[in-house]
Amino acid sequence: MKKVDTVVIGSGISGLTVSALIATKGHSVTLLEAAKKPGGSIRRFYRKGFPFDTGFHYTGGLGEKGVLRALWNYLDITSLLEIIPFPDNACDELFIEPKNINFKVRFSYELFENELIKSFPQNKQGIKKYIRLIKDICDQIPFFNFDLPLSNPSDLYNRSLTSSLLDTIKTLNIDNKTLTTILSYPIFFYGVPPKKASLLAHSMVTNTFLSGTFWIKNGGQGIINAFTKRLKELDVEIKTDHCVNKIHIKNHKIYAVESKDEIIYTKNVVYTGHPSLLLNLIPQEIFRPAYITRLKELENTPSMFIVFAIAEQEYISPYKWRNCFLLNENIELFSFQDSNLEQSSLMLTALGLRDGHKNKNTFCLLRPFLFSKVEGIKDVNLKLCQNKSIYKSQQYYDWKKRVTLDILKTIEEKWDIPQNKVEVLETASPITFWEEILSPEGATYGISHNIYQFAPTARTKIPGLWLSGQSTLMPGIVGASLSALMTAGEICGGLSNFWEEIKLCL
Repeated sequence: MKKVDTVVIGSGISGLTVSALIATKGHSVTLLEAAKKPGGSIRRFYRKGFPFDTGFHYTGGLGEKGVLRALWNYLDITSLLEIIPFPDNACDELFIEPKNINFKVRFSYELFENELIKSFPQNKQGIKKYIRLIKDICDQIPFFNFDLPLSNPSDLYNRSLTSSLLDTIKTLNIDNKTLTTILSYPIFFYGVPPKKASLLAHSMVTNTFLSGTFWIKNGGQGIINAFTKRLKELDVEIKTDHCVNKIHIKNHKIYAVESKDEIIYTKNVVYTGHPSLLLNLIPQEIFRPAYITRLKELENTPSMFIVFAIAEQEYISPYKWRNCFLLNENIELFSFQDSNLEQSSLMLTALGLRDGHKNKNTFCLLRPFLFSKVEGIKDVNLKLCQNKSIYKSQQYYDWKKRVTLDILKTIEEKWDIPQNKVEVLETASPITFWEEILSPEGATYGISHNIYQFAPTARTKIPGLWLSGQSTLMPGIVGASLSALMTAGEICGGLSNFWEEIKLCL
């Protein structure tokens, strides 16, 4: 009979982090992963020997006073990574239609503000107020201001900032569409349209990259490799190809987890997947009907259509430290009010060059997409679907080709990368996100962190059953890591048991 203190389900960045944290406090931990390799959405894959990253493109939080650096220092992860700061000339370059305006976002509050005022002098006061507002919000959060005392962790989940991003921009007397588009573009990293985006979530995401942006050698796989090595040192057992079938609950308490091969007895389970899928693993009568309904009806973020390709260095080298975004100021990002794909947003990021690959270089093209727009699949509710494999007709594959060709046509027109110089090695649709990482509706960023719904917290009504991951706090490497920290704090008697020690690691 196998018995451990805690079973963690899911080995994405949140699962890896929470496993390491509670193991440092002496817990015996088993980490279960349904896929054949750990890492979730940040795991690399290879085509024709070329590496590609799906869920990691860059991160913040690794500066001298960055919360991610402090956390990774505490876990002895930093020394296992090659962390590469973006150079001073690096930027996110925005191409805004229909006026063909280019704007470079430097990864610095000061540089960003100066460039905004230079481009929009008539909105100087509104710009200054916007930047000050983002800073002030984050300065009130202990994770971004280490001088603050640690507040109630649940405040971060349910803190009331009822104004949307778009309404906030309007209150600053900013009515310029181009400027509004620029201020809103960070939603590309959490997938909520400006009219619904929480100002708190937007501020935290914006703060992470305006405080400094970093690449990690070998991308997401470098992070996974560092964590798996450290977890081995901490005696955490990682079991891949281990799909959990049931979480056993007795007398309203956790007592075991059942996978296809074994039953592991435990008093704690951390579930890091989409909260709605937890319902497939537990008896339905365990939770109140209202909570079950809430989980089932959680609004998700949109998905993505991604093209993974290679091209000669001469065409890709300009984008080594430049991420390019095609936006349309007349179409609210992630709102999908217009079905014309030619007007949809697009991101180009060239990750291969950052790793030093020679000759042909890898790059990714990401377009926000709805699962409802996917063609050639049987009528299936991807929000509730329990079957991982979905039937795909020839129409589906023909549709993927059409979307891919449209994206390649766009980058040839906008960024001078000839279609005949690009070799597409793989594509991913919203269906891929479901099949590979079990994300309902193919949601790229989990649930929508918007002003109309509260995210589930780490603590559930069942003693010993915990939630973690980007759907509980905020998306991204920083968001999922902080979610793991808050969950570990709940399990180990309080966040302060970690936080004071973590702060000393800078």
